[in-house]
Amino acid sequence: MTLWPWLRLLYKYGALLDWRLYWHRVLFLTAMAGTNSCFAALEAVLYSRAWARQPLNEEPVFILGHPR
Repeated sequence: MTLWPWLRLLYKYGALLDWRLYWHRVLFLTAMAGTNSCFAALEAVLYSRAWARQPLNEEPVFILGHPR
């Protein structure tokens, strides 16, 4: 999860958290979300041109089966 969705979740549900018990988990997840945001930005810079050049198939893909 990147930082902005995590911060939105904290804003929406932060009042429901028991901050005395879980402050360290919130801090760790916030740090990891910030790290993921940095890597997502780097990935976009490195691969955005390759993604734009990738041809897309117009026909739909149907995946049949039961998830395991």
